[in-house]
Amino acid sequence: FSVLRGSAPCDSLLSLNTEKILSQAKSIAEQKRFPFATDNDSTNEELAIAYVLVGSGLYDEAIRHFSTMLQILSPLGRINEAVNDLTKAIQLQPSARLYRHRGTLYFISEDYATAHEDFQQSLELNRNQPTAMLYKGLTFFHRGLLKEAIEAFKEALKQKVDFIDAYKSLGQAYRELGNFDAATESFQKALLLNQNHVQTLQLRGMMLYHHGSLQEA
Repeated sequence: FSVLRGSAPCDSLLSLNTEKILSQAKSIAEQKRFPFATDNDSTNEELAIAYVLVGSGLYDEAIRHFSTMLQILSPLGRINEAVNDLTKAIQLQPSARLYRHRGTLYFISEDYATAHEDFQQSLELNRNQPTAMLYKGLTFFHRGLLKEAIEAFKEALKQKVDFIDAYKSLGQAYRELGNFDAATESFQKALLLNQNHVQTLQLRGMMLYHHGSLQEA
């Protein structure tokens, strides 16, 4: 909940939607209308929040929330259970959605190579999936394969021209490569779509700071 209930100024935009997200999650949790529902009501509500965040396009927040959930679920073997269930479902009838779900679980478990394989399989079954393409790029990024990551982020933006998280991730990859101008351009495009996009503002500010533009940072 720290992501949703944070009181820091930079969370103010997100907190406007907090009550809406929490009430949607409560409704979904009560009806168990999401993958991997458990017998524990509070766990279900936490999981439902993450899925509502994904549905709201708040991918960074969703990943953070899933990561927090991992600390709770991993000791219980829930993630392995979920992966096993998905693997059985894929064996019975593979689909782009099932591969994407399993890839997301591998991603939040930080098994980026296996996650990449699942996102690739998902995209082969359904090419037009900007979110799966973004995650494919992130599996490259987290393994230091920056040029491959950039290509995937660009492809995600071809599929969804207003994809803020793809512009942000593209800017991050360019920054890691040391291409300051291209990184600036990508961050600017993200901020044109949403001038209050917290992660982009943080990344752009840090980049400017490291390049000595202290006032601008």
